[in-house]
Amino acid sequence: MSKNAKKYSIAALRARKQEAGVDVLPIEAPDGTMFRIPAPGFFPDEAYVALREKDSLRLAEALFGTEYPAYVAAGGQADDLGLVLEEWGVEQGVELPKS
Repeated sequence: MSKNAKKYSIAALRARKQEAGVDVLPIEAPDGTMFRIPAPGFFPDEAYVALREKDSLRLAEALFGTEYPAYVAAGGQADDLGLVLEEWGVEQGVELPKS
């Protein structure tokens, strides 16, 4: 058995991040409508597959879920996420994979 006997509760870690408000990124569409997508670290698995495959549309659909058509209707497009994630990365001091 490992010397590190500490247990990491995924539920507790997620809850702590959610309480701190760092689990989502608020996004304002071109028409002013507000949307929320998961922040990196809270992406669904499909989003990571889309990033690896450099598929912007699939990434947008994975992150917006059923709200993606409303985002498009509000003037948004899939490639906007690249801009948002790049800006978030700069603010956080991290470099994210390019979609």
